[in-house]
Amino acid sequence: MAKKKTPKFSFKRLEKELLYNLTYDYDHNYHCDSHGCSEDGICRCGTIANLSIEKMDIRGMVDDILGRAKFNPRDLKHYCLDRYLRAVFQYKDPDALFELNVRHGYYGQEVDSAEFSNREVEAKIVDFLAFLEATDDSTLLVEKVLEEEYGYILPKLEGKEWKSKEVNIDLVKPSNDYVRLDKDLIASYEADENFSCLCVKEGKYYRVVDGYHRYNVAKKHSKKIVVVFCE
Repeated sequence: MAKKKTPKFSFKRLEKELLYNLTYDYDHNYHCDSHGCSEDGICRCGTIANLSIEKMDIRGMVDDILGRAKFNPRDLKHYCLDRYLRAVFQYKDPDALFELNVRHGYYGQEVDSAEFSNREVEAKIVDFLAFLEATDDSTLLVEKVLEEEYGYILPKLEGKEWKSKEVNIDLVKPSNDYVRLDKDLIASYEADENFSCLCVKEGKYYRVVDGYHRYNVAKKHSKKIVVVFCE
């Protein structure tokens, strides 16, 4: 019997490591007198209250899905995976996406694991990972991501083939239009070391059509940037 092929893009790996990609906070309540904790000097009565998720590490989730394959923004599928997850998760309350499971441990209650509570989002990710496994068509890959993030494809981007490469950031030019920059979103990219943006090639230059925040952060920190581009 042939050995089942391990998927390159694994939802099971994401599920297994989900808790480690969530930053959460809670209060502890204690009732030591009624539980006899003071008698043996060890408190085991702590209970968790007001448990909430503060933020998600999306790049960490990408790494878990990829497994041993390190995230590489020059890999079009890696780029699309990262952008798709951000499109699915952006502007959503983490507490509405995930559920933290609590169990009773040796020293009282502790957060034990996490799982998706939003089945619609979970299904979207599962379907997208299957899509990544099934196709190498750059047009379909990029358009799938843009549809998820914006709900439509710009006419000048329809049906294009996409490539990726690392270039000097001086060769990348911003849009000719005004773009409102979100300071919080810019701050969220400050710790990133893998800068990338979506561009249309114009002669020797690359005009940004998606990724203005990443481009603006990259200008401050790097002489290079990965461009995913069409001509």
